[in-house]
Amino acid sequence: AIAAPAFGQSVSNLDQAGNSNAATVTQTGTNDSDIDQTGNNNTATVEQETIGAFGASGNNADIVQTGNFNTATAE
Repeated sequence: AIAAPAFGQSVSNLDQAGNSNAATVTQTGTNDSDIDQTGNNNTATVEQETIGAFGASGNNADIVQTGNFNTATAE
């Protein structure tokens, strides 16, 4: 599920369970992200950039992976 509530704000939520999981999220603006993966060949990447007066204060990333070939990257 992906939602973008207002201009300049980013919200991402991704839930996966089982088999050949992969996830990539790229966000620009005020950021928030959540990736949950359970089982098998998991890979997750989150890239965030906040532009404007507040700099990187808007960034948030949460990656939770359980089981098998887990790889996670947050930038």
